[in-house]
Amino acid sequence: MFKLYNYRLTRYLVLLMLFFNKKFTLFTTKQIFLFFSIIKNFILVEKL
Repeated sequence: MFKLYNYRLTRYLVLLMLFFNKKFTLFTTKQIFLFFSIIKNFILVEKL
């Protein structure tokens, strides 16, 4: 169940990234990695 949720979340994030890419060209890779790390931390907190 968690795997499915994780997959859906990842798919949603990819769509979000594409949206941000179109909106802001200055959205750097560093910011993307930072965003992913925040999401990862959030998932870990939710799991506990």
